[in-house]
Amino acid sequence: MTKSCHSKYLLFVGHRHYSCFDRHVYPCYGCFFSEIVKCAVVKEKLGDKLDIIADHSSIRERAAADAERATVDLKMCEYMADHIGEEFDGVISGVTAFGMFVELENGVEGLVHISSLMDDYYEYYEERYALVGTHSGHTYRLGDKVRIEVLQVNISDVSIDFIMAGENAGVREHIRQQLLMKQKPS
Repeated sequence: MTKSCHSKYLLFVGHRHYSCFDRHVYPCYGCFFSEIVKCAVVKEKLGDKLDIIADHSSIRERAAADAERATVDLKMCEYMADHIGEEFDGVISGVTAFGMFVELENGVEGLVHISSLMDDYYEYYEERYALVGTHSGHTYRLGDKVRIEVLQVNISDVSIDFIMAGENAGVREHIRQQLLMKQKPS
């Protein structure tokens, strides 16, 4: 989704007297330029208030986008709570010093924490967007396809934790306990 920054000159382009305006495509350049003239007239009438109105409009649109994102994240957590223990195919959508984010085909994204990668000790290479095993050289890179298992979902924190698929029950429980310890406040 693109972020909007409302301009004091184009704030009223969607004015009720305008009949052929589309916010992304201007099918009629004459109409677009006539709207700029209308905006100049409105600006003259409102003066400094137009700056305040444009700023307020931008702030409120960003707040609405943040609220929408938070709602979508919460609904994804609620959905994935019914799929704990299931395996899915996904793509690494982000790599950080603390792990990698994996996006599933259904759009849900979760974290594979670096401490859950039990086959090696992994180091983060920011310039390569990769986690690289120090002993094996095994690499997880941005865009790599992986198979994960849903380990846990924390609805109150709006977080989804994955592990790599194929871990045995003992390792799975060890990882779960490690993640729970990291979540407890000091």
